[in-house]
Parts: sequence; structure tokens; C-alpha cells
Amino acid sequence: MLTWLSNIFTKIEEFLNLPKLLFNGWGATGRIILTTVMIYFVLVISLKLFGSRSVSSFSVYDMIATFTIGSIISSTVLLEEINLINGVSAIIVLLFMQYGLSKILVKWKKLYPKTNPVPKIVFLKGEYVTENMQKGRVNKEEILSAIRREAGTTSDQIYAVLLEANGNLSVIQNVTSGFEDEITKYL
Repeated sequence: MLTWLSNIFTKIEEFLNLPKLLFNGWGATGRIILTTVMIYFVLVISLKLFGSRSVSSFSVYDMIATFTIGSIISSTVLLEEINLINGVSAIIVLLFMQYGLSKILVKWKKLYPKTNPVPKIVFLKGEYVTENMQKGRVNKEEILSAIRREAGTTSDQIYAVLLEANGNLSVIQNVTSGFEDEITKYL
């Protein structure tokens, strides 16, 4: 069966005059399958050890790490020049760097706002904060949509809408007197 299939691929490649377009031998295919399975398990174990923060909260650094891990995985799986140990080493180093950076940012809290985006108020007490809307590239329709989706009401019932660091819009309906500064500090 496998020989028959490889012969079909070879005939198509010969007809198109494009060698190795569809098939590069069962060894290469087996390498990709085996590497994919192995790197998958290494990634699952690594993420278990380093915590779900590595892929869930998506700060700027988390997003960079997530995209980079994806790139490393695809390169390791598809490029023969990059063997499994090199790919795994790169992923583990990246996760250690991310873990170390998160520890530093927890220890020195004043560094966090300097290294990560902070939320921005885009709507406050019935008024659009156009400067923050422009900085965050958010329009009125997106704000109104978030209000309908999250609060199920209209803008006259909303205290504030914040553009979070991850790009989501958070809708705040009520603020208890004395706690306004939790929101207004992001003006």
C-alpha cells in the first residue's frame, strides 16, 4: 500500500516536473510524525511544570513566548536541520526566561507598568474618552457592543468601559463610593 502511494506521488511530481513536491520518502514522513508526537509530550510536561500562565493570561511577554514556542515547534517538526533536542532546549530556555521575568515583575511591582501595557478607560460616566480610544484603536460601536454583550444593557447604565492590556473590553456597571480610584487611575 505504501509503495503504491509513493509511486502515485512520484508520478504526479514527474508530470509536474517538480521533484519532492508531494513526497520526500517515508523516512522524512516518519521523522515528522515521531518528532511531532515527542515534542507534543515535551510541551505538555513543560507547561505543566512551568504553569498555565505560560499560555493563558497573554501579557505582552506571554504572547511573545506563545508565538515563539509555536515557531520553535513547527521548525523542529518540519526542518531536518533542527533536531528534537535543539527544539526542546529552545522551548525550555524560553519557558525559564518567561518564568524568571514573571518572578521579577512580581517581586518588583513598580516594573510591571513600565514593561506591560496598562488598562485604559475608553468610556466613563456616559462620556467617551476619545484620546484613549484613539490610542487603543477602539471605536464607539465596539464599546457599545461590549456593553450589550457583557452587561446586557445600554450605555446610560454603565460606569466605565476599560480597554484591558490583553485587548478585551471590560464593562463596569457599578462602583461603590470610595472605590472610584480603582477605575479612574487608568484615565
